[in-house]
Amino acid sequence: MSAIKSTLAPDVLAVAVTFGANIKEARIARGWRQYDMAQRMLVSVPTLQAIEAGKVTVSLENYLRALDVLNMAEQIAAVASPHTDEEGRRLKSFGRVRI
Repeated sequence: MSAIKSTLAPDVLAVAVTFGANIKEARIARGWRQYDMAQRMLVSVPTLQAIEAGKVTVSLENYLRALDVLNMAEQIAAVASPHTDEEGRRLKSFGRVRI
């Protein structure tokens, strides 16, 4: 089976790896084995391993499942919040964005 080549930029892939590592660290902080968390998420251990490795081929649904099980799902809304979108505010202030 051949590996799927991502078209994402290397810095974006690095962010995905960090995200997965953060999920892993949160799991470990709770004292859960991968099997325990996978059971709570209703996914297989290989799926959880892919999440913890930051694989971008894993569905967003499964990343959200991981966050939900960790009681961190509400934090995902802050990721694209207009309050933290400095580039969007900058462009809007220069009149480059039509609403």
